[in-house]
Amino acid sequence: MTDVGENHPAASASIFLASLPMFDFDELQPAHDALWSAVADELRRLGIDAPCTLTRPEVPLSSHWRHPDLLFSQTCGFPYAAYYRPHLSLIGTFHYALPVDDGPGFYRSLLVARSADRRIAADPTATDLRSFSGATVAINNTDSLSGCVSLGVTLLDCGVDQVGDVIVTGAHADSLAEMQAGRVDLAIIDALTFALLSDVRPAAVEGVTVIGRGPQIPCTPLVTGQADLVEPIRAALPVALARVAPSVLEALRIRAFVEHSDEDYTPTIPMGERASELMPVAEE
Repeated sequence: MTDVGENHPAASASIFLASLPMFDFDELQPAHDALWSAVADELRRLGIDAPCTLTRPEVPLSSHWRHPDLLFSQTCGFPYAAYYRPHLSLIGTFHYALPVDDGPGFYRSLLVARSADRRIAADPTATDLRSFSGATVAINNTDSLSGCVSLGVTLLDCGVDQVGDVIVTGAHADSLAEMQAGRVDLAIIDALTFALLSDVRPAAVEGVTVIGRGPQIPCTPLVTGQADLVEPIRAALPVALARVAPSVLEALRIRAFVEHSDEDYTPTIPMGERASELMPVAEE
């Protein structure tokens, strides 16, 4: 196991920030706090002065992820690959417990529509998506791999060459709420978000039917702004996960830590370029 030691230049610092913002629903904050406590304990054992508590940033995440003292966080795969690499170093990702296992560290978003939509076939996953051409769609953010890029690629792959209004909701949960309210016809939801909401807020997915799955994508990356600490953080994570109560990992649907490489995220850049034929994919 790598030990940076007490003389490591970062070990004496006490200004580091840590966050886990991507799936931090109110109901899951105690579990995220318990997870971070175990990780921080192990990092401190390795000589890194990790913060005792998570930061829940009020500033835009784009600013938070560029903070020079960021020790640990979680971002989205497409913006990481497209424009955060100069500021962040990849640690890896988590392997999540999902209804369909796409392999360690990978998953697919879920294409959803209102259950009452007459365009849905008797077998929802056999629905002809071309019937949704011109439909109003929801995306959580214009730089989201799971909620915007995946939607554009999926629709293009199924022969849909136009959509109607695109509503940017700000969050996957809000996209589902817009659908339940009848204001959008189609959305693609991060598979982990959908599973976690099903666990802690089942009403958030009521009246919504999964009609397809997006392309295989790498799970949300764990990152650091401290390039020289990547290896000790990687070493700390499996040890910390082994010390976390099983109920915490079950609540967060975390199975294991996976050491992804930058190459796992690079393909998301051409995916974003292709999705921009239909979706308003952000450019930094």
